[in-house]
This record gives sequence, C-alpha cells and structure tokens, in this order.
Amino acid sequence: MSAVPSGDRIDAGRGQPGRWGRRDWPSRFARRDGVVIASFADGAAIARHRAAPAAAVACARPSAHDDSTMTPSHLDPQWVFAWQAAHCIARGAPPPVRDRGGVRVDTGSDKETRRWVFPQLCDGLREVAREIAAPRHYLKLCGSDEELRSALPARWALQPANYFMTAAVGAPALPAPDGYRIELYRAGAVARACVIAADGELAASGCAAETADVFVYDRIETAPPHRRKGLGAAVMGALGAARKSRANPQLLVASEDGRALYARLGWTVLAPFAAAAIAEQ
Repeated sequence: MSAVPSGDRIDAGRGQPGRWGRRDWPSRFARRDGVVIASFADGAAIARHRAAPAAAVACARPSAHDDSTMTPSHLDPQWVFAWQAAHCIARGAPPPVRDRGGVRVDTGSDKETRRWVFPQLCDGLREVAREIAAPRHYLKLCGSDEELRSALPARWALQPANYFMTAAVGAPALPAPDGYRIELYRAGAVARACVIAADGELAASGCAAETADVFVYDRIETAPPHRRKGLGAAVMGALGAARKSRANPQLLVASEDGRALYARLGWTVLAPFAAAAIAEQ
C-alpha cells in the first residue's frame, strides 16, 4: 500500500479516472463530518448485477435479530446467498447462482476459477469436492474446519480460518486521526473509503456493497506502518455512513486477526467460515 491505487479511486482534487472509466467520474462532491463524498452515476459494470440478489432471494429474508434461523455451525441459506450476491457486486465478479444446496460463483480470475459457498455440510458439497481436481477452485462452508475436512478428499487443503459476522448497529463515523484524511467514493451500489496519510500514501481502505437485502463490508485493510491507530475503525465508520437502508443486515467475513477489531466495534460471530482449495502442482 505504498500509494493510492489509481484503479481503485478517483482523485477528489484532480478528477483523474481510475479503472471505473470516464463514464463513472464523480458528478459532484460534498464534505460531511470531515469526509469527502463523491457521487457517481451508476456504472454499467455494477448496474447489471443489481437485480440479481433481489430476484434470487425470493423468499422472506430473516430479521437481523432472528437467531432461530442460525446455529453455531451454519447459516440460513438466504443470508448466504444475499451475502455472496453483494460480495460479487463489491468485487465486480459475476453474480452467484444456486448449485447443489450451495452458491457458485464462476469467478474466472487468475487466482480463482470458481468458488462454492455452502450454508451447511451436505451431499452437494461432497459431490463437488469429489468432482474437482484442478487448482484455483475453492470450497467454503459456514462451519468448522473439522466439518469441512471430513467431507473432502485428501487433495483438498484447508485455508486459514475466517468468521461470518454481523452487527445490529453500524460503527460510528469517526474523524480521521491527526495526520490523516478520509475520502469516501460511491459508484452505484459500491462505496469505497480510503484513509490517506500526510505524505499521500494509502494508509487504509475498504469497500462495501448494498443490495435490497444486505449491506456487506469487504477488504478492510490497513498498511502495516499505519496499524493500531484506529484507521480500520475509521474506514468502517465511513462506509457505514454510506448505508441507505438501516433495516438491512450488515454482514462481513473476518480473518482471525480481523475478528478482534470487529468485536470491539460491536460485531458478533454468526458462524465459523471454513475454506479449502487444491494446491497448485
């Protein structure tokens, strides 16, 4: 994170385009509580996915406070589909499709060909695990590492543990610490927050995507020289302030290290989130 990546933001002072392209240049700027907000027209690459989550999640989604739909080992399938749909929007990936009791995303990137996410252990997960022998395919389960390992052939390797988390109340919008500034950009359903150091370096960043069903946070990152200064909380607060609906659940997937940060901000673990992949030969 030695510099603000030009592909991920538009410079508020000079209007330089990033990967979003000229059609998504900000139409106006505003400053609120020390945060620069750039408003964009909906980008085509984002807008084409907006209808998918609402159409796919046809049944009533559970309330953010309804614990009857989840256990420590798995989540309600509608939550999983809604999270994955918003996650795809945040990352510019193809929309998810239902597959054998889970959710499949045909990512098609250099690092990942395809992924499946399952809300619980099932025969569909076992079937996919037996079929796939090529690398860059990922299996993810709202469950423990032990549960996932029990369903996999030996060629699959477990990945570092993660956690599915939710928060009933969003993180408060915080001013940037001394020596930093916060910039918040919007492009359709996606918001991106950047914390910039005094020397112009990108110190922390994150993004979020909002659908008719959920608000999902993604890729909350702080550069090593700038950690333990509250920048992650500032990013979360800036993104949370961009929410349009306060009724929809807030969701994220956290690493082991990130879980502690989010717990301090009022987030709770819904379920462990295990992952496995086949190593490159």
